[in-house]
Amino acid sequence: MRYRALFRDSEFSGMYVADVLTMTGTYLSRLAVAVLVYDRTSSVGLTALTFAISYAPYVFAPILSTLADRLPRKHLLVLSDVSRALLVLLMVIPGVQLWLLWSVLFTLELIQIPFGAARLATLADILEGDRFAVGNALVASTRQALQVAGFAIGGAVVAATSPRAALLIDSFTYSVSAVIILIFVRHRPLTWTVESPPPSMFRGALAGIRFVTRTPGMKRLFVLLGIGPAIIVIAEGLAVPFSDQLGGGTRLAGIIMAAAPVGNVIGYSIAGRLPVALQQRMVFGLAAAGGATVALAGLAGIVAESPIPVIVVLVVSGATLAYLNAIQVQIANAVPRETRGRVFGLGNAVMQLAQGGAVALAGLLAESSRIGTVLIVSGVIGIALVLALAAVSRWRDARQPGRVTY
Repeated sequence: MRYRALFRDSEFSGMYVADVLTMTGTYLSRLAVAVLVYDRTSSVGLTALTFAISYAPYVFAPILSTLADRLPRKHLLVLSDVSRALLVLLMVIPGVQLWLLWSVLFTLELIQIPFGAARLATLADILEGDRFAVGNALVASTRQALQVAGFAIGGAVVAATSPRAALLIDSFTYSVSAVIILIFVRHRPLTWTVESPPPSMFRGALAGIRFVTRTPGMKRLFVLLGIGPAIIVIAEGLAVPFSDQLGGGTRLAGIIMAAAPVGNVIGYSIAGRLPVALQQRMVFGLAAAGGATVALAGLAGIVAESPIPVIVVLVVSGATLAYLNAIQVQIANAVPRETRGRVFGLGNAVMQLAQGGAVALAGLLAESSRIGTVLIVSGVIGIALVLALAAVSRWRDARQPGRVTY
């Protein structure tokens, strides 16, 4: 299937455009908040903490993601966008206190949990079978392209205006997204609405966790969901102080934050056209390559006289994350429609918590050492984790013939 064939479906087109709007504003505001905190505090640790706070709510993801299986997904998507549009306006208040800024960031991501689960579950409903593999790759690559635009253009916007202008744009994009979803996305009753009462949130969360822990090979997929993104996001989370150490400013910080997403676009665009079986065989190799390229980026930051080598290697590191598409497709094929929301939400929680924890720890280390050194150490740790997981997986597969070996 060609990508353009997907847009013949007006429902998919509506979801796609809504996603474009919200992600553009989100990445634009993420840079704006980082600049706002760093300008006010000049602290690498607090800047990293601000970035990491947006990942902390995913501790509650196993429970909150069950809302995507309890509530009408279309209504949940619209309500989430409207709520976030209003919350972002609180960060525009002149002289806003850091505690309020962090509280709003926390709440925004708290809302993102059921929204993200409902979005992916709805996409799987719209695009069934092989269409989901193609559509998911297109959406993922587009989201990364928007991250590039949000960070790169955002650096110029923030430098030319102010962080608050970027936040106003973010609020506007959430509002328009809600309208588009309301118009184009169909309402789909969930099974429980016509057959039985909905499960409790706690029981639903436990069911999702049990599915992951009891399904053969699923646990390693979830571990891989965390390792690659956690290692590669570190440069993004420390982009503002890293740019400062490299002798650049806000524009360079935006470029550094956009580098890995550029690679994501390239990687996902290529992966989306490869047979799924081939994508699965490349998973461990690409995951290990991600750690290696992050380490090289750190080395380039120390020895190179120009930031260009750092940016080039970070682009390559982003491309390695294309292995996530193979994992998401396999999870989608293994999960019944009625439980997709909670399982997808759990997978997203793994990725987000891993990234938040990695950025927070890296920020602490960067208080007493160069960020280039922190990247080298992080990359080596990533390689070691992937190789260890690959060895364990192959050993288990050898004992249980018939299971897929990556």
